[in-house]
Amino acid sequence: FYICLLINTILSVALPFMLGALTQTGEKMTVASGVLTALSSGVGIIETIFITIFVCNDFSEGATKNFIARGYTRRQLLTAKFFVSVISTMVFLLVNIVGTFVFYSKNGMGFDSSIILYVIGSLAVLFANVGLYVVISNTVEKLGIAIAINLILPNVVSLLFPAISAITKSDVNFSNYWISGLTGLMSYTPTIKEMLLVVGLSFAYLVILFEISNYIIKKKEVK
Repeated sequence: FYICLLINTILSVALPFMLGALTQTGEKMTVASGVLTALSSGVGIIETIFITIFVCNDFSEGATKNFIARGYTRRQLLTAKFFVSVISTMVFLLVNIVGTFVFYSKNGMGFDSSIILYVIGSLAVLFANVGLYVVISNTVEKLGIAIAINLILPNVVSLLFPAISAITKSDVNFSNYWISGLTGLMSYTPTIKEMLLVVGLSFAYLVILFEISNYIIKKKEVK
């Protein structure tokens, strides 16, 4: 956890700072824009790898079998792993916010009340994406395969939507309705309606993902 946290902080906070110092070009990033960027980008690669390792570790070490022998259900284990993964992701995010403040406070804060709704919607999307990675890892169980799927699948699916729009000749950006692109349905100053739409879709994704995973794993033999 601490190794992944350190790497994630360097990549998401210090690296943009160093690149900006080297190039000395582009608009200076305020604390608010840094936080919004972190929220918009969703679950980072390092966080995804940590979640996958955390979820799959119980299977590789035989802990899941012991939990079930004690009377816990697969649904309870999945839910517990989700909440722990959410908490760890929030720790990642909070450390990034602190790092962002340290590096970019000299450029100004940039906060105003208009971004509160965006933050709420973005957190809902963040939790939905955490749920996606937890569900995939818990369903696949094999660490290597789960990491590959978690890193590749969301991006591959996102690439399909421009093709769908082109084929259907629709002006609708379907990628905004995919779990990793839901923040595209909001502006940085969203209306309550936009925020509620994003929160509702995020919750719907979570429910559907959990039910699909539970359906698949309920009859699987626990090794």
